[in-house]
Amino acid sequence: MHPVDRAILEFCQDEFRPLKPLRDRIPGGTLYRHANRLQKWGWLERQTGFYRSTQAGLRQLAEALGGRQWNGLDELYPPLALISTPVHRAMAELMLAAAVARQHAVRADRHPFFVAVGSTLRWKTSLGRFCCFALGLDPTLHIVDCANEAGRSLSVRRGSTGALVFKRELLDAPFVVLDEFLNADPSLRASLNLFLSGSLVVPFENDQLAVKPVALLALNPRPKQTLEEQLGLSTPLIRRAIIANFDIVPTPDLAATGDQALTAAQAHPPLTLPAPAVDCQAHLQRIVECLRTILIPEAHERVDVNAVINLCTGMTALIPDATEAVAQVLHGIGLCAETMGWAQPGWIEPVTHFTLTARPRRASEAMTPTRPADFPERSVSKETHLLTPSPSPGQSP
Repeated sequence: MHPVDRAILEFCQDEFRPLKPLRDRIPGGTLYRHANRLQKWGWLERQTGFYRSTQAGLRQLAEALGGRQWNGLDELYPPLALISTPVHRAMAELMLAAAVARQHAVRADRHPFFVAVGSTLRWKTSLGRFCCFALGLDPTLHIVDCANEAGRSLSVRRGSTGALVFKRELLDAPFVVLDEFLNADPSLRASLNLFLSGSLVVPFENDQLAVKPVALLALNPRPKQTLEEQLGLSTPLIRRAIIANFDIVPTPDLAATGDQALTAAQAHPPLTLPAPAVDCQAHLQRIVECLRTILIPEAHERVDVNAVINLCTGMTALIPDATEAVAQVLHGIGLCAETMGWAQPGWIEPVTHFTLTARPRRASEAMTPTRPADFPERSVSKETHLLTPSPSPGQSP
């Protein structure tokens, strides 16, 4: 982190403050140039000439002070460093870990799928394209426009004798994007559920069908009252998913920069997916303890711990050190949870200091001062409304 950025974030971490006192040690032009950049990144907010570090800014500050880096996959796959936001990058990394877990069948079930929520131009489908390139897949074949599919076109068909006459190659691929998920014809639902079951082998038409791909659902949420209605997913399916709401993620000008990561990924050799180095089921207790420091209590039922264990196990194929692999997954879970209003303020502290041999510090024990999250806290009950959350106490609507 640049020293000027750090000085501004530290100065403004407690409350809205004017930047003028910092001009004693930072030239005015430099000071306000950095402040404007921090605002574009979503790390600093301004109200009538006063500035305050956002929750994202406090997270960046804690990461800089904590010393743990989150770029452990850059050497393995450099295009990741060009993804525009930490949340998009976290989703990509978690999906790669999920692909390892499925391809190497680390467990028969409890494998997560992923949901990219947001309006147009939020790099949802592009995120899917990036992962296709990373895994050596052709996006034109592995990004499915659900609005143009019907019946059993995504799965299998049998003839009058019951013999298999058609099987979609997607079922054997490591990754698939289900674009415009909410626009799918109702007749397609049975086929779509194959990709969401979390199991490697699922019953289908009195038979057993192997389903290998990690699924990314890209969708614009419906203007409904409950999260289930907005996403078109049942409560058990939401628990099985890793969800990110990209509508509240500060992004740069994606028209100018969004293709950089895609171009690099297309040009780079695809990743190989070696077997996991460690089965993280052995570290269940530590992972659960840290998850509880990341998530608000109301969100515990929204996240399947066993799905997280599978992700941690898969990540050890990419980051062989178990502690660093688990921390990387928990960091990604925290970033995604933050977009949903499910994260504790100050959650980055226990994740930054996570080890497999000691209880993680809770957010309330963190050194970095905390306050209610800048992503307004939302109830995660069935009354949740994703797009128009109620403000937290003390926040302006």
